[in-house]
Amino acid sequence: MSDLTADQASEPRERPGLFDLVFPACFGVAAILFTALWFAAIGWVAWQPLHILLAWYFS
Repeated sequence: MSDLTADQASEPRERPGLFDLVFPACFGVAAILFTALWFAAIGWVAWQPLHILLAWYFS
């Protein structure tokens, strides 16, 4: 069931433009890149003290 009136339903709908496809795609790519960089930063901060301790222990 549609929420459109009879007049609205009889009018042709406009095609989605290029922006309607490009914006979500770019947003998704940016979100994936940001997440990957965020996880890399967390991993680097988490492993940094371990590397220092191992270098001190084996030196």
